[in-house]
Amino acid sequence: MKKFVYLLMVLLLCSTVQAYILISQEAIKKEISPFGTAEFKLNIKNTGFSKEVLKIISADVTWNVQTDPLTDYMNGIEIPGASSKETKLLLKPDRNIKEGTYFVQVDFIQENEKKLSEFFEIRVDSKIIDYPIFVSAEITEPAKIDPRKPASVSVRIRNDNPIYITGAKIQLSSKYINQEANVDIPANSEKIVQFSVSFTETIHQQKDTVKVIVSKENDTIAQTQKEIEISTYIKPYQTETKRVNEFLKIIDEVTFKNIEPVEKEQAAIFPVSDLSGIFTETKPKSKIIEMEGKKYFVWEDVSLKPNEAYTVKVITNYRIPALFALLFIVLIVLYYINRSPIVVRKHAEKVKIKEGGISELNVVINIKNRSNKTIKDVRVLDRLPKLSGISEEFGQGTPEPKIRKHHKEGFVLDWEGLLLEPGEERIFSYKIESKLPIVGNLELKPTLIQFGPKKRKVYSNVFNLFVE
Repeated sequence: MKKFVYLLMVLLLCSTVQAYILISQEAIKKEISPFGTAEFKLNIKNTGFSKEVLKIISADVTWNVQTDPLTDYMNGIEIPGASSKETKLLLKPDRNIKEGTYFVQVDFIQENEKKLSEFFEIRVDSKIIDYPIFVSAEITEPAKIDPRKPASVSVRIRNDNPIYITGAKIQLSSKYINQEANVDIPANSEKIVQFSVSFTETIHQQKDTVKVIVSKENDTIAQTQKEIEISTYIKPYQTETKRVNEFLKIIDEVTFKNIEPVEKEQAAIFPVSDLSGIFTETKPKSKIIEMEGKKYFVWEDVSLKPNEAYTVKVITNYRIPALFALLFIVLIVLYYINRSPIVVRKHAEKVKIKEGGISELNVVINIKNRSNKTIKDVRVLDRLPKLSGISEEFGQGTPEPKIRKHHKEGFVLDWEGLLLEPGEERIFSYKIESKLPIVGNLELKPTLIQFGPKKRKVYSNVFNLFVE
């Protein structure tokens, strides 16, 4: 009985001893990208005799803490007395973290609220790739290759990832191409890679599918393809031209001849003159195409045996455009011959408003002799609105009308016997008054000018004033 009591006392004593926790760490992955996750293996030893549960808290808000298994983080790490347990600690930074070495503090909270702190050394480097990356690739040119000339295939690589991609391999392949290049692509940028390619002149015309594969450490991160046309080099027909010149007309007789020892079927081509293209027709009819910035007449599918010839006519006719140009010149001459030598314009100024309507204004008439001859017997007739009256005041240089008479539509002012020298401009102005305010639209009718022995006539514009 004494032994049992003694053993029970020993057990109670041991249970009152505070557990001592030892934490050791081993780095599994401590060099990461801003998008990576650092990994550490933790060994936690409980030297006490009672069970202990540790809660994990990150002391740095820029780092997210988890464990593997996740239950150790969610529920706490449970370590029985006098034993140890292993778990994996995962530390993931905020994506906007800068490069550098960090000592991340992680706190382990015991049940008695005692805190144990551990520091984990982590290096962040944007050149490290520890997550899936993808880039875009595009074959930008060419669409067509002439086998006679050196050519290049351009590949645009776009890196929209926030990391610097080093040693990316670009493979260019097709039926006739097999090339590769290694490039570095900075973060959020693009790079154009040129591949020089060449073909033999004897290659036949065809379409070749060019493929591009971009890889990083044997992982494909982009691929694309494009169909490129390879043209065939065909020696053109021998060309001989005979020209006949007529009045405003050129006739080119063009003969195409096959001087090769085999029968050929190909297009016959003749250059289009820069000045004659729109005035030119061909017999037989042809198409016009543009090659390397120049235009050509093309007769398609011309089949010729050895030493056989094919003749066409290229006719450039300037007669019709010359006729139109002549008619245009005649019309211009007739216009200048028949146009009125006198120009007259009319407007109003110094308009006064009284009681919401027009009470007074000045009428101005500009008369100009735009010819190089003196014009005699010039007469100026101007009609005024019926509701208006004429002031005795006339503008400077304006003679008084010889006749003032009342017309059924209003007053008529009449100046006659005037003379206009070549290029002379005269200004007639006078004031009109209205006893009652004129509301609404006031129309100043056109001024009539008569001149010369034949009493030719010319009218000014109509001038309108509107008061609400």
